[in-house]
Amino acid sequence: MVEVLEATRKKFTEILREEGLEKKTIDIAVRGLEVEEAIGDPERDDFPLQQGEEVMIEATFGDSRGQAFTDRPTDYSGSISELLELNLNRPHNRALVVAAVNAVLRELDLIEGTRHCRDEEPGKCGQRMVEWLDENHPEVNKLGIVGYQPAIIEACYKSYGKNLMVSDLNPERVGEQVGEGVRVLNGKTENRQLVEETDFVLATGSTIINGTINELLQLFEEYNRSHAFFGNSIAGPAYLLNLPRLCFYGH
Repeated sequence: MVEVLEATRKKFTEILREEGLEKKTIDIAVRGLEVEEAIGDPERDDFPLQQGEEVMIEATFGDSRGQAFTDRPTDYSGSISELLELNLNRPHNRALVVAAVNAVLRELDLIEGTRHCRDEEPGKCGQRMVEWLDENHPEVNKLGIVGYQPAIIEACYKSYGKNLMVSDLNPERVGEQVGEGVRVLNGKTENRQLVEETDFVLATGSTIINGTINELLQLFEEYNRSHAFFGNSIAGPAYLLNLPRLCFYGH
């Protein structure tokens, strides 16, 4: 389950060594954010953060902040070396490590967009996502989205209609209609179908925290499927592992 995160931890440790930070005590604090702190006042109220399905945690390092989505938030205060020894089989530890990686790499000016977009920006992101697909992958006829991001789903449905497939891990979302002829598939059991039947897949970056990213990457390789991860959670890991990432309005 932890292959991608283990590779992230290894690459991150190499950067700490290159920057001369591996032997220093680096204090890092992580806390959960209130909804308004995380995404402000968006134009809709059906984001998972607003529904209490997920929490955004934020790590602070130097003058920089890095965030990560999780459904099992945990506060942390300690050194990077201690944090990197945490058991990555535990979901709350995965979120802590990812948030910390994002904060440190942001402080080193290696990445951007480590904090979630706010207010009207999530809605703009959905439209920009469609524009990006049109510009860079005009051949896409059927689109898959892994992870419930309502603004992106709404914008993509307007463009792709019934040629849109969506999956999510939340059992209360599974089976929900997000458009005529488009129901939410079970992210635990039906991602293979989604990847097989689509031409391009947009996957939430929080898959690196919930443990599904390894299976997804295997499916992308198996079906030679073009893809990109979206959002702020995967900012650092995407940089370290050269994974395709889209985040148009992250801060």
